[in-house]
Amino acid sequence: MALSSTHNETPQTLHDTLQLLIIAGRWLIVIAALMEIAVLLLFHSSHMFARGSEAAYVFTFFIVYNVASLYLVHRVSFQRLPMVVFLAVDLIFVAFASYYTGGANSPFLEQCYLIIFAGALYYGLSGGVLTAFASVAMEVFLVSLNPQWLWQDVREVVPYFIVAGLLTGYLVHQLRHWFERYVETEEISHERELEAQIARREMELARRMQQAILPSAPPALKGFDIAARLDFASEVGGDFYLFFPGKDRMQIVIGDVSGKGFGAALISTSIANMLPILHPLERPVEALQELNHDLEDRLPTDTFVTMIIAEIATSTEDVTLWNCGHPPALVWKASTEEVRAIEHFNSGLGFLPEWSGLPTSVKLGEGDVLLLYTDGLTEARNVGRECFDTERACNLLRKSAHKSAQEIASSIASDVHLWGSVVDDMTIIVCKRILSVA
Repeated sequence: MALSSTHNETPQTLHDTLQLLIIAGRWLIVIAALMEIAVLLLFHSSHMFARGSEAAYVFTFFIVYNVASLYLVHRVSFQRLPMVVFLAVDLIFVAFASYYTGGANSPFLEQCYLIIFAGALYYGLSGGVLTAFASVAMEVFLVSLNPQWLWQDVREVVPYFIVAGLLTGYLVHQLRHWFERYVETEEISHERELEAQIARREMELARRMQQAILPSAPPALKGFDIAARLDFASEVGGDFYLFFPGKDRMQIVIGDVSGKGFGAALISTSIANMLPILHPLERPVEALQELNHDLEDRLPTDTFVTMIIAEIATSTEDVTLWNCGHPPALVWKASTEEVRAIEHFNSGLGFLPEWSGLPTSVKLGEGDVLLLYTDGLTEARNVGRECFDTERACNLLRKSAHKSAQEIASSIASDVHLWGSVVDDMTIIVCKRILSVA
């Protein structure tokens, strides 16, 4: 019947699985035939020996035929010997065996059901129907050869053949359709898993690259307590910060690439690698202009960068800020215990072919605190979809300003996370003046 030359391998398809079932069925038929012969020889069943020794010969030949078929399907490729040939030979053999063992009442006619199933398995609904009608034609032929056999038997068997062909063909067709859907779903799932693995490896690579360019700790600056903290919304993101220390001053750079994830991380990493080459400590305006020109050339049209450069001089109270479209810096004054937002903006980077901007200055006396942050802080949302705005950030700074820089940064980040969900990368840099100017 419908057998596979790869039956001894693990089934990889529905087709292979059903073929294994048919092979098992063929072996069961052989075993049943052996048992039938044993009964004939031991008990000389009168109805089975109605034609003398012919029945025993037929059963013996039946066993030999099935064993030979099993051997052939192990050795012969079905591309060389199509399954329709096996089906045709099976029908011819069943007709021959039935003729010598009871005609229309022969037990060999039961093999037609296996042939119908094999036809449906290989050729679908049409195969089941065709093998069913072929079985019917064979039985009619047997009755025509032996008029003493009753047409009543034919009428009883024919409907079962046709129903078996229709039902088996339909079920196999539906099962194939379901299995194809299942295989397609599994393939899609496998492809998505591979894509996810690649994405995770890319994220891990980006995370390592980004961690390599971020300062492990702020450099020491006489008269100041400085702390920095970066919380990514995902494994990597578009936030970055840098420190450029000098002899009597230091620049703090905080920036944010629009978007988040792998693409933003690559852009922020490239900016962090490029900025030191532009020497912003000696020439901040020129450095920003050259960086803007580079970003305008290579960034997608919907991507931009916001950034603040804060230059702190140890010899004076002045802090100079270049704000490129970034959220305003916040300053807490120890003398008044009030917080002020430094609302002075220039255009972001990567928007226009040319960038120009002016700095602004703020004085930091003893105990004063400068807070730089990215919009991940002010855009955090609570369950009511309400943003954690600048006013709330001012209140948090006012509440924690008496603490150390590291404690201020941790307190603000903790309160924001407790208030709601941080949906974007959040960077916090705190710079607190701890000594009076000499």
